[in-house]
Amino acid sequence: MVLAGGLAARAGEVTVVGANLFRLLYQLPDAVGRPLVAAVQLGSLTVVPVAVGLALAFRRLRLAGALAVAGGVAWALAGVVQDLVGRAGPAELLGSVVERMAQAGAGYPSRHVAVAAALATTAGPYLRPVARRVSWWVVAGVALGSVHAGLQLPLDALGGAALGWAVAGAVHLGLGTPGGLSSPSEVLEGLRAAGIQAVDARPLSADARGSAPYLVLTAGGEELFVKAVGREQRDADLLYKLWRWAAFR
Repeated sequence: MVLAGGLAARAGEVTVVGANLFRLLYQLPDAVGRPLVAAVQLGSLTVVPVAVGLALAFRRLRLAGALAVAGGVAWALAGVVQDLVGRAGPAELLGSVVERMAQAGAGYPSRHVAVAAALATTAGPYLRPVARRVSWWVVAGVALGSVHAGLQLPLDALGGAALGWAVAGAVHLGLGTPGGLSSPSEVLEGLRAAGIQAVDARPLSADARGSAPYLVLTAGGEELFVKAVGREQRDADLLYKLWRWAAFR
């Protein structure tokens, strides 16, 4: 996706759809646009050490290292691609565009969006669902803000998001990520929320096809067999079911 966008950007032509979408975002009212312009700074290089510091404060050493690598590589790689593509920003390609903030590095792909996407994707497996969704809202804010500020075209923002996602994926592959399986205390909490008065959960060493099996004891003395499926295992479980369905056909 990054390569395809780069080839399109290198041609130096802005499509009608891209120009119209840029105009739509560029002309947003100030009540919406000003917060978006401020959000662009959340994708700057200075945010990387801040994110690393927060990870260290929560004693997430592996996450801190992954954030440092992903953020730094995304910023540097986006700069390299910008030099290779060599396309100007909206102010030079389109008429009547004024950059609303002093920021270097316009062109394909957006450096700020790349950094924001790399950090959000890298931190994703370590975050709770709500925090993970918030992080991607931040990425969206950086992308929309960079277009509204007159720094990037929509294609630039999209290319930056794809580059950041790819860099974070490579970091995950190289450094690994948490498995996402629930702990015994989380299993008990989930069962109680479902109305089952569980008092003890003991992990079992059994082949449970990508889930964590537990022997659970209820308040009434009943023993239950429970399979805890983490967020990373849900897709794997679905793929296994599809493979089994196809194999038996």
